[in-house]
Amino acid sequence: MLAFYVWFQSQPGHDETAAFFQKEGEIVSELVALLQAESAVPEDLRTLALRALAVQLLDRTRHTPVISAISSGGQTSLLSMLMHKAVGSVTGGQAAGTSQGQYSMQFVEALLSLLGALVACSSGCAALSDAGVVPALLPLVRDTDPDHVNLVSAGVRILEAFMDFNAAAATVFRDLGGLQAMIHRLETEVGHNTEQMSTDEATPAPSAAASDQPSTSAAAPHVSTDTKLVPYARRVLLKSLLRAVALASYHHGNGMRGTEDDQSKLFACLKIVIERGQEFGGALFALAASVMSDLIHHDPLCFGTLEKAGLPEAYLKAVQVFPLLNLHSGSLPTL
Repeated sequence: MLAFYVWFQSQPGHDETAAFFQKEGEIVSELVALLQAESAVPEDLRTLALRALAVQLLDRTRHTPVISAISSGGQTSLLSMLMHKAVGSVTGGQAAGTSQGQYSMQFVEALLSLLGALVACSSGCAALSDAGVVPALLPLVRDTDPDHVNLVSAGVRILEAFMDFNAAAATVFRDLGGLQAMIHRLETEVGHNTEQMSTDEATPAPSAAASDQPSTSAAAPHVSTDTKLVPYARRVLLKSLLRAVALASYHHGNGMRGTEDDQSKLFACLKIVIERGQEFGGALFALAASVMSDLIHHDPLCFGTLEKAGLPEAYLKAVQVFPLLNLHSGSLPTL
């Protein structure tokens, strides 16, 4: 299976793949049988089976046999069972109707790679919709275990792509409390990283001037020549969260907004990212400014609320104060 995975990743020619699958016509059903066997088959083999199924989705001609094999049965399909049990294994929950042991991190990563491949095509998104991907993956957003950051990022990206494909999914996502969960996770991540940065700033520096320290309210953004960036994995998660929140809030002209409490939390997070753009990085700074711009475009009446939250002022100060390190390249809102 590993050899098959590597071979398919090398993008063999059409004639070569056609000859292989003509000779090995039962490969998909055999891979699915390994997954259905659960604990009767060693988990490392089942993990490879997931990878072998996912890699076939790189070839459009393989979509139909792979997707039909794993999604037959809708919410009782193999795909649905794997999603619920995998998320339960990560979050500590219990998958309904399953009695076998939990999955390892490697198995969950392989499953998320399969879901990521499915969400990239229309037939895969339809299969995910039938399998109930939104309620299945939503508990993953609430998992704050630092060892699971990469898994949460992958889950959020899948939900974001799925909502972008399916307009109704954004409504289902909001109805299930997904928007609130995303904003709460965004608040948690920004707060966690801000605490880390504050701890770093509290460490005495040889030539630090007291007047350069930012206040918690209206002070200009902190500028340092020795800035420590937020860890890469958390920056990736923050980007995914910001994009998903923006998509769930205003999908294809849908002006449905969250509660005032949700809005205030979102605005506070955006302000922190903008004020501390050097620590969060230029990409996150630009994305936060873009989200602020999108909010105004979709609902011009919200500018007063944004102004009260201090977002426009924070952005203008950031543009004036931060050095030219491509921090605000491409971030200027088109208001």
